[in-house]
Formats: sequence, C-alpha cells, structure tokens
Amino acid sequence: MGKDLRPPVNKEATSCYVKLMRECWSKEPNSRPSAEKLCEIFKKWQDDKNILLELNKSEIKLENIEKSYADMVSKGSKFHPHTNSIIDSGLQNMTMY
Repeated sequence: MGKDLRPPVNKEATSCYVKLMRECWSKEPNSRPSAEKLCEIFKKWQDDKNILLELNKSEIKLENIEKSYADMVSKGSKFHPHTNSIIDSGLQNMTMY
C-alpha cells in the first residue's frame, strides 16, 4: 500500500487477527510474514481453542452489526455510515443525507 496508508481496523476484530494484519502491513517487506509462515499461523489458530472462541465471538458480533445496519437501511433510515469499518479509536465517520 502506498504512502503508509492503511484501511481502518474494525474494533470488533480479534486481537490475534489485528496483530497479524499489522505484521502484513509492515513497511519493510522482509518483516512481513511469508506465505509459509501464514500457513503455520493459521494451522496454530485451528488447534487453539481460545483463539477459535475469540474468532467465533468476533464473527457473531460482526454479523449482528451487519444485520442491524441492514435492518436500519431497509426501514428507510437516511443515516449512512461513511465507511463500514470502525477506526481503531472506536470512532466512526458518519454522513447524514
């Protein structure tokens, strides 16, 4: 990605996922995990009950957020988020139409 630009990180994302994502975003290509290392990490996650639980809870929260937003829009709300990701600080850019 150019000029240190990174997309916002959803605050509901799990800590293990955010940590890995940030490693992949390293400015130094040699500091980024290789495909082999990513496979090792994902295999470790599959075998770790705590990580699986954390990932599952995060997925449920994200599904609930998406459903809530879809319900709000389907009921004719004129309130539209500027972005569907929540920034690290927990703030969300919003635009009223």
